[in-house]
Amino acid sequence: MFSFDKNKKDAKESQERSEINSSPAISPSNELINSVNPVRVKKDTFISQGACMTGSLVVDGNITVEGRVEGDVQCDNTIKVDHTGQVNGEMKSQQIIINGRVEGRIAASVVAILAQGKVFGDIFTDELSIEKGGVFTGQSHPLTPPAQSQEKLTYVEKKKEKTSKAPAEQENVVALASNAPMA
Repeated sequence: MFSFDKNKKDAKESQERSEINSSPAISPSNELINSVNPVRVKKDTFISQGACMTGSLVVDGNITVEGRVEGDVQCDNTIKVDHTGQVNGEMKSQQIIINGRVEGRIAASVVAILAQGKVFGDIFTDELSIEKGGVFTGQSHPLTPPAQSQEKLTYVEKKKEKTSKAPAEQENVVALASNAPMA
């Protein structure tokens, strides 16, 4: 009742394939390619566990240290030192999170020493937090200089007016005076 002609079907499929393969490929126009600007994305930089880097590291994005860095580390955003990470050198960033070991000077707006973090050196920051178990040995200093609202004190020398008791007695009195106008 039904008869299939396999040869006719195979010939028809091969002819369709050859037509598809012989058709010209669509090529994108140069205008389209040039009109699309590449999007620049800040990428994270990782120093993996077991890796050792020697020298200065300056990055636009974030840095995560799981290995060892011998040298200075600087980035625009966040530096994170994981529990396996070690840094021997100066670190500068907006935010520094330490859960590993750091020896050297640190400068950031925000510094957080987590429970497994150990810092040996000076920290320059406006906001410092240390979790229970975290270790900080060194000195902390404000990142921004103290406000100039404190009155600058100067020495003023005043001569005591002559009194009727002792005309020959003149005494120099030194007093602290404020630069602010007196009310």
